[in-house]
Amino acid sequence: MNRILNKKTSLLLIIFFSTISTLTQAQKVGSWNTYMAYSNTIMTAEALNKVFAVADGSLYSYSPEDDEIKVYSKSDGLSDVFIQQIKYDPNSKSLILIYDNLNIDIITESDIFNISAIKNKSITNKTINNIEIYGQYAYLSTAFGIVAIDLQKKEIKNTYQLDKDIRSVCVMGDYTYAATSDGVLEALNSSNLLDKGSWKYFPLSHINLNDKDIQKLLIFQNTLVFSQYEKGIYYLDSNNTVVELNWGAFKKVDLVNDQIVGIENEKVTFYPDLSSNKKDVVQNLYINDISSNSKSNIYWTAQGANGLVSIKKEPGSTSYEVIKKDLAINSPKRNSIYYMIYSQNKLLIVGGGRWADRFHYPGTLMVLENGSWYNFNENDIAKQSGTQCNDFISVVVDPLDANHYYVASYGEGLYEFKDNNFVKLYDLTNSTLESANGLPNYVRVDGLAFDKNNNLYLTNTGVTNYIQILKPDKTWTTQTYPTMGKKGTINLTLITKSNQKWLNIPRSGPGLFVFDEKGTIDNLNDDRSYFFSSFSDQNGETISPSGYLCMAEDLNGTIWVGTDLGPILLNNPSRALDDPQNYRCYRTVVPYEEGSTDGYYMLENKQVNAIAIDGANRKWIGTQSSGIYLLNETGAKIIHNFTTENSPLISNTITTIAINDNSGEVFIGTDKGLVSYISEATEGKADYSDIYAYPNPVRPEFDNQVVITGLVKDSNIKITDLKGNLMYQGTSIGGQFVWNCTKASGERVNAGVYLVFAATKDGSMGVVTKIMVVK
Repeated sequence: MNRILNKKTSLLLIIFFSTISTLTQAQKVGSWNTYMAYSNTIMTAEALNKVFAVADGSLYSYSPEDDEIKVYSKSDGLSDVFIQQIKYDPNSKSLILIYDNLNIDIITESDIFNISAIKNKSITNKTINNIEIYGQYAYLSTAFGIVAIDLQKKEIKNTYQLDKDIRSVCVMGDYTYAATSDGVLEALNSSNLLDKGSWKYFPLSHINLNDKDIQKLLIFQNTLVFSQYEKGIYYLDSNNTVVELNWGAFKKVDLVNDQIVGIENEKVTFYPDLSSNKKDVVQNLYINDISSNSKSNIYWTAQGANGLVSIKKEPGSTSYEVIKKDLAINSPKRNSIYYMIYSQNKLLIVGGGRWADRFHYPGTLMVLENGSWYNFNENDIAKQSGTQCNDFISVVVDPLDANHYYVASYGEGLYEFKDNNFVKLYDLTNSTLESANGLPNYVRVDGLAFDKNNNLYLTNTGVTNYIQILKPDKTWTTQTYPTMGKKGTINLTLITKSNQKWLNIPRSGPGLFVFDEKGTIDNLNDDRSYFFSSFSDQNGETISPSGYLCMAEDLNGTIWVGTDLGPILLNNPSRALDDPQNYRCYRTVVPYEEGSTDGYYMLENKQVNAIAIDGANRKWIGTQSSGIYLLNETGAKIIHNFTTENSPLISNTITTIAINDNSGEVFIGTDKGLVSYISEATEGKADYSDIYAYPNPVRPEFDNQVVITGLVKDSNIKITDLKGNLMYQGTSIGGQFVWNCTKASGERVNAGVYLVFAATKDGSMGVVTKIMVVK
């Protein structure tokens, strides 16, 4: 039982927390998580003791010996995101990763080596088509030429810029061959391969062959083998005659376990030699890729939504048996993160899109709860609703029911879900919602928000009645104010603590619209409203953004607005309708030097796409191209600026931010997927009844970090030894305080028991707890 100390009593209760279980439930402050999609496995490469696979551009592995699945990300040391190609080299025992920007990682048993030289070059098209390994070199076939990597030295040996789209490369004897968009080229290895003139056209002729369409070159049984996409496999016989091995609609051909393997849409064919009569055909096998270790007859297949599946060929048989399946990973369905919220212990994400028109993205709704993902199936929703299911752009949770969601579609209307099941689609037929042009799939809905009476507000773009309200009794009402007029795009709805409603218009006559209904949503006669297309700041300077992109109300009631010119602040927003012509915004000024009256506006001219407020009233600012900023409470100081260059952030383009105020986890949506950062700030508590420390005891393997949480906001903290000697002191950030087991001098404290005194600013409440530090 926890008891609270207050000013009127002299009771002091010391609380002991000595279990390790808390540590396993909470992550280290300052650590990162990566939540990439792993729902569509398309590539696989088998190593000695692991099978690697790529799903949705991300890497994972499976260990058959211990049945362990491991995912890899920038948080684990990878250099980038979105892998285009992988290849395992058994000689150097290394896995080669090529990203979509031609950044390169080589993973060995002990380290990860990065080669960023080509990534940093100004090359327009960085598409990589293929990786092949010959000797100690890996040859990359790219849209501009060939890159040879020395796998022993972990460096680029040469780059042959042939100014052609290279589909595949192979080395046989004294020659190197390259399949290009202009046909096959050959070059003598002893010549200067950097000279384009060393590469000569190598003619290949067959009635069914177009040498400009060759996608893959292989060396099999000392013979040159080549294939066209969906047009068969061929080889060059000893008389230099092109022979057709087999005609088929092969989407991929490769050399696996000393066999040629041809993958079609519904079957896989294995060729143990170049006789077309000797082949194994596996029907009804829908795969994207296949790999195998030559020591076994087990093949690992990339089977899209089914993940990684293994099949085995029985000796002396042509049949293949599935021996391992269900290796799919619980993850987001897609890396499309358009908008998200954290509500009632759940993270909800929608992955649609829109601007002037809809994007026709699949209706993506993903929910993270207690570490597990639930991904809604847009195809099932379409069947149940009777129409297409696309462009989910906003989501909200019913304040009275954590399992009841509403989702806005920029075309279909408003979707309702309950207990992870589709309930209803509100559109032209059963609501007051309207279409932008009268057609069914132009019911453009956004801006979902509940007021304190559980009325659901939503914006209806491109129509006269642009404010729609779904009441708790499931009846509808609409509102229209001539002060704004008809707008082509209306985005978010922010309902403030004073019950004002603010709408942001991001484009086509951008601005902010505010209205106050005076508590009567069905009576517009006493309402006030105003449309702000521009503002004057505290210095009388006019700011006229071409885009108002996001809004958030902080703990003091100030509205922070993200624009393409940086953030602006609306202090005392409840007064905006009293004298709107003279209502001013505020821009935080950062002095050029301490004590100076001259300065610059914080984040001036940086496009702000997302703003979130944490439990300490600090501001998390997501930008279009500069990553994410953490500002202090006033916005005058940059605490962090996380980018792809200095952190595991996967993109500098931030789309949306949501915060778990209980744990301090800041979820960061980007144009490439989702990551999170464990912040030191949590929401302050009303009292100290929920205080605890973790880990406790603090062991050396925990990096000496201990977190005291469950505090009242801005608590004064003092840490002493049992003799009363002061070790450390400070102020909690929101409801949390982090101590790294050091004295004020930075020296680590000795092993022992330490007292933590926490008290409110006015001293009206306080509490003491103990922490044990283990040597």
